[in-house]
Amino acid sequence: MKNPWDLGMYLVPFPKNSPVETSVTLARRFAGHARQAVRF
Repeated sequence: MKNPWDLGMYLVPFPKNSPVETSVTLARRFAGHARQAVRF
C-alpha cells in the first residue's frame, strides 16, 4: 500500500515542466487523491 499523501510522487514526474504547469498538475493530482481519500 502506498500513502496517497506522499509528496514524493507529486514531485518526481515533472522535472522539465514549467512552474505554472507543475503547480496546475499538482493541484489536479492533489484534488483527485483528496476525493478518493474522502470516500474511505
